[in-house]
Amino acid sequence: MNLTVEAINILFLLIPGFISSVILQCIVQSSDKKTAERLFEIILFNLLIYFIVSLLWEWQAIVVATSKDGVVTYLFNKNYKVLIQMLSVSIILPIPIGAVLYHELHMKLFRLIGITRNSSRQSAWSNAFINQNRYITVTLKNDRQITGHPLYYSHDDSGGYVYLFQPAWVVGEDHQDAGCHGLLVHQEQIETIQFLYNKGEFPPNINEA
Repeated sequence: MNLTVEAINILFLLIPGFISSVILQCIVQSSDKKTAERLFEIILFNLLIYFIVSLLWEWQAIVVATSKDGVVTYLFNKNYKVLIQMLSVSIILPIPIGAVLYHELHMKLFRLIGITRNSSRQSAWSNAFINQNRYITVTLKNDRQITGHPLYYSHDDSGGYVYLFQPAWVVGEDHQDAGCHGLLVHQEQIETIQFLYNKGEFPPNINEA
């Protein structure tokens, strides 16, 4: 009997952290996490959530077992204010954390003070597309070139895809409209990717370097 109540309580204890972990996953796209790492993340979120909620409300068990005439009854906590706050915190908490991780604000600080020169992202492929919001020219392995804006892209460079919005084929000095909304290009078809200068942006004068 006690084990059943404990199991139910543990399940409900993990749900807020699981919600936060899912939201963080949607923001950061860290699909390579192992089960142990994901579980640690859920537990850490739980600790933060319950700490924040406990600052406002006294903690109460979600499920309580009562016995009357030998019959065991499981009663859910009807303190909806606590439950609503817990759900709200589990949704809001991962958003700023995800923003910091996605934009690598923590790593920028570490690089600024000279602790590291590394990136926390999965690959240079992901780094380039996230940091460089600009049109690109893709040179295919058949020597054809196409220009467009990378509206969608894979975060992993192994088998990655790039969705080019409003693509145009490069023909000499001109551009020929591809006649479609977008073009999905697989990494295996790509030889090189050039990230173009934005309008009004000028290349540095290498002679002055």
